[in-house]
Amino acid sequence: NGDNMEMMVRVPGLIAALIEVPHRPLHHDATLEQTMEVLRARSITSRAILNLSWSTATKSTMAANNDLLDLLTELILRRNAPLIKSRTVRNIVTTTRRHAIGAIRNLAAASRATKIGLCSYKSGHILDVLTEAALNDPDQSTVDRAFAAIHNLANLDTAVQIVSHPALVMALKDVLMSADSADNQ
Repeated sequence: NGDNMEMMVRVPGLIAALIEVPHRPLHHDATLEQTMEVLRARSITSRAILNLSWSTATKSTMAANNDLLDLLTELILRRNAPLIKSRTVRNIVTTTRRHAIGAIRNLAAASRATKIGLCSYKSGHILDVLTEAALNDPDQSTVDRAFAAIHNLANLDTAVQIVSHPALVMALKDVLMSADSADNQ
């Protein structure tokens, strides 16, 4: 419910707590139970943030939270974990990335000012992370969400920022060229 999401985002300390949970350290010598607890906590947190980012009323508030943006970009880039050879661990790590990039996608579907702020954040860091995910993530769903986030960010106000990232331009060109080839076939 959108009203509930807006109310939850305004609860003092809730977003800060969501940001804190995934920062629990994950040690390579941790027990299986400890490792799974931390990985599941990250996944659940990313899902909660994804859900809260859906409401139009919460987008600008959440997009203005630098710690939240740092967490989301960190989770998007995190592809390794102890026991990564386990299918269960791989699935949890992949799901966490999907949720985090989905949250960025949701936040990007906002006002012009929010789009500009997201593209400007740390000199284009979010654009760099989305580019890296679009080009290098092994999960196609994550790649698709990266392109959806880029699509949501793209408008006349952000065009200069987007084209100032050559790797992003090349990724978009490759997608357009492959889509054109697929249409012709």
